[in-house]
Amino acid sequence: MKPYLLRIDVFDRERQEAINRILGLEVPVEEGSWWQHDVSWEELDQRGTYFIDYYAGLILPALPALKEIGVEKGDITVWFFYEYEEQCNMAFDPERMALLSRMEATLCISCWQK
Repeated sequence: MKPYLLRIDVFDRERQEAINRILGLEVPVEEGSWWQHDVSWEELDQRGTYFIDYYAGLILPALPALKEIGVEKGDITVWFFYEYEEQCNMAFDPERMALLSRMEATLCISCWQK
């Protein structure tokens, strides 16, 4: 499992394909499931970016077009999956929290102990 996931709660194939076109991605689509795009630590490291910045770079320029196909506030979720030992602490700076807000996205963090 890759640690970062962008999910858009759109369940019909037509709008999922539209999201791919709007974002310039080739994500497999499946009727009855949400649209999602995941990325690994290594992929982000190669791009020299942080996961929230990466997803904001995809979503913010495309937000008007996404709204035109019916994506609503609250339909966009950024997930962070993290396996830890002993203790799990996270901090997000105000700039990145502001990016999530401008994206109208929810941040979900799922942590579990090894």
